[in-house]
Amino acid sequence: MPAVTASPLLASEPTWLRLAADVSRVGFWQLDTATGIIDCTPRCKANLGIPADTQVTIDVIWSIMHPDDRESVGAHVQQALADHGEYDVFYRAIWPDGTVHHIASRGRYVEIDGRPVLVGTTVDESERHRVEELNRLITTNVAEGLCLVDARGGLTFMNPAGERILGYTHEELLGRVMHDVLHHHRPNGTTYPRSECPLFQTLIDGAPVQDLEEYWIRKDGSFVPILCSSTPVLESGQVRGAVLSFHDSTERKAMEDALREASRARDEFLATVSHELRTPMTAILGWAQLMKTMQLDDDLAMAVDQIELSAKAQAAIVDDLIDVSRAITGKLRLHVGHMDAVAVMNEAIHMVENSAVARRIELARVYAVAEAPIVADRGRLHQVFWNLLSNAIKFTPEGGRVETKIDLTSDRLIVSVTDTGIGIHTAFLPSVFDRFSQQSQSISRQHGGLGLGLAIVKQLVEMHGGIVTAHSEGAGTGATFTVVLPRR
Repeated sequence: MPAVTASPLLASEPTWLRLAADVSRVGFWQLDTATGIIDCTPRCKANLGIPADTQVTIDVIWSIMHPDDRESVGAHVQQALADHGEYDVFYRAIWPDGTVHHIASRGRYVEIDGRPVLVGTTVDESERHRVEELNRLITTNVAEGLCLVDARGGLTFMNPAGERILGYTHEELLGRVMHDVLHHHRPNGTTYPRSECPLFQTLIDGAPVQDLEEYWIRKDGSFVPILCSSTPVLESGQVRGAVLSFHDSTERKAMEDALREASRARDEFLATVSHELRTPMTAILGWAQLMKTMQLDDDLAMAVDQIELSAKAQAAIVDDLIDVSRAITGKLRLHVGHMDAVAVMNEAIHMVENSAVARRIELARVYAVAEAPIVADRGRLHQVFWNLLSNAIKFTPEGGRVETKIDLTSDRLIVSVTDTGIGIHTAFLPSVFDRFSQQSQSISRQHGGLGLGLAIVKQLVEMHGGIVTAHSEGAGTGATFTVVLPRR
């Protein structure tokens, strides 16, 4: 091998130019077409994975070039020599360690001192290629449809998932304004102008759109329910386009419709059953109370007491079911008037005292005011307080404590009931006021009930224009329920 001399390329250029070329990772080269010898800068050799002390020739370049790329690159080089022109190619270079690097190379035919030569550059684009390939894999394999539109709304890219959802290919929509193709009419036949389209508005004001429910038009003319979002592409503060992400929500909508129908059927069933149960339950309770006025032996008297207690418990459940049914159908009505909330709370506490005493639960009252004037439905307010107190006692172990607080501001009544009971799991808190919602089946079996009490509380409080919230640090830490009502 002939002795290798330092590359003359850039040798006579200013230091800053050599440094800039190295920082930009651009390698320079010059091919002597007569000898086949290529003069390379150190950066050029580094880009190609060629050791610094190697004399570079055309054969060396061919040896490191991926076999599948040689024919195409060779044709471009030959064409540039024949036309005295230039070329711009990409090829894969295989380094000595076996790794494959993606090289961008440009060359141009020139004559230096009468000698025909090719001069050009190399850039290792492996990292950019890796990122582009990763993005391609993501956009190709992701289940969500993805589109890129330009500043006028014209499509510049759509992934395979988008093609499957809409029935169009990327090529069929390329350059076409997405709104004019997919979004120009609503399912009811009315036109959908661009000015009313939140997605198109992103291109005007740069405001992103999240989880928009729309109907788009497939290639076959059918409408498909879509959940979509739009994110603007900004450059120097200007909107240059937008990225649209979307998916077919047909299955989700069908599931929601089925759930609504199941919920409606259940509510109708409960309304019918609750009314059918009320009449016989009233009769059972009435006869039990009548029998208690008679002279009965101890065993029979105990049996009658048990019948009465069970009938009252069942009657309370039936009443809850009826209230829920009325709330669902909009038949629950309030009869408001002026009253003292403190007096109503004291009445509710009196009703649960026996239950608390039986389980050695302390009932504490912390009232910031002696009276709390408010305009409300007295019976329904009593029902709210009684439900909260009963719930607290039910889920508080023997020897525990239930504390009631009442405070008043110029325009609000604030009532809280705090217990030292089993607490509420954090994951369950968001659904604690849902109908038929209970923490676990074991708790349901142990304490009974259908999980309607708190749902009724929420309904009644909101009908009064108030809010009710629940707080707990978790299992075993007790719970606090707070009701806030407007005074008028």
